[in-house]
Amino acid sequence: MGAAALSYELEVNGFSYPASFSVGCVNAVLMRLLRRWENLRLAVRPCEDAKGERPLVVFLCAPPGAGKSTLGQFLVRLAGDAGCCEGLQCLGMDGFHHAQAYLSSHAVTMPQGMGPVCLAAIKGAPESFDLAGLTGTLRRLRAGSREPWPRYDRRIHDVVADAVPIVGDVVLVEGNWLLLDEPGWRDLRLLCDDAVFLRASEEQLRDRLVRRKVKGGLTPAEALDHYRRVDGPNVRRILDAHGEADVTLDLVGEGDVRWVLP
Repeated sequence: MGAAALSYELEVNGFSYPASFSVGCVNAVLMRLLRRWENLRLAVRPCEDAKGERPLVVFLCAPPGAGKSTLGQFLVRLAGDAGCCEGLQCLGMDGFHHAQAYLSSHAVTMPQGMGPVCLAAIKGAPESFDLAGLTGTLRRLRAGSREPWPRYDRRIHDVVADAVPIVGDVVLVEGNWLLLDEPGWRDLRLLCDDAVFLRASEEQLRDRLVRRKVKGGLTPAEALDHYRRVDGPNVRRILDAHGEADVTLDLVGEGDVRWVLP
């Protein structure tokens, strides 16, 4: 990333690791997002002393491997340090995976005509999520209910229910499928106040995902096979079938993002 970078030690999905963004990216993109949400929050919460007001709900959507979880957690740390949008909280859509026991005991026919396929074999695809649970929780959140949010723990590869109390004035929900333009999923778009889509090319994502699997212990051949069977179809599905966002960012290089639209 170079010398002119801002770095934090982050905890994402139960693991701790360093993350950096260039100072140029921080100033031109990340602070711009925080100021945008601060202004939108004031429209939802006009008084600091208001009681029972709902939080601002923001979606951060991106294909697998684009770095959305890292970006979300980095923004939380930056908000606190910069004194802008300090009430920001980041929550992962992955907490709404069906439990592993459910995935292992249920099958589904995929849109591509494949099936029946065990849900555990396509874990991470939209079909492996509890869409009704996510929809209901978001709807109640926008109505002012702050019920705890589930968390996906990659150390046990399963969901931990009611794991995260919702305390933020701005709730940033990050996930792959939040803007999926398919039946049922497209209705989620009505449950956020602002939506950000982080784009990347399939080539970028393939390289990043394969490297991630190799770092996790797979051989390069095994990692590439996993991409072809699991990650690749998900990457293409979201790139081909995502709905409109309010803000579009592009992944640049090894981690920075660039503001594209509006």
